[in-house]
Amino acid sequence: MQSRDLLIIIAVAVIASVATASLFSIATKTTVTETVTNTATVYTPVTIWMTTTLSTTTTVYIPVDSCSENLQITYAYATVVQGGWRIELKVENKGTSTAIIDTIFVNGVPYTGVNLPISLEAGKNTIITITLQQGQFNSGQQVEIKLHTASGKEYPKMVTLP
Repeated sequence: MQSRDLLIIIAVAVIASVATASLFSIATKTTVTETVTNTATVYTPVTIWMTTTLSTTTTVYIPVDSCSENLQITYAYATVVQGGWRIELKVENKGTSTAIIDTIFVNGVPYTGVNLPISLEAGKNTIITITLQQGQFNSGQQVEIKLHTASGKEYPKMVTLP
């Protein structure tokens, strides 16, 4: 489950001879009630109201993954090299869980010149170097570099080629 997703699976079975459900609603309020070593576990209370011939209110606790990646490209610059440009990106993971960079896009096209995946633990940083060939790109052109992670998040950065 991704950190930004809340997956709630609730099975309700009402067995009564004349019971009919007229209202079913779910209200959530996130509160932290437990943290287990090496695994952050957050329980979200979900209150279920069901009106039948008998009214009941039940609160259940559902674990929610509270860890998340948060990549920040703290600098990106391009330099002229023989036959093109070299772009260096400093990427920091300011989140609470490991980020896995699984694809790098240059102007929307997957870039294959970097060994992927790149695993970046929380609190760590790395330098990613991208080389662009002259002829495919021009001096003065803006290039979008986008990092895509295994969790589905994307982190774009615009760089102007000198």
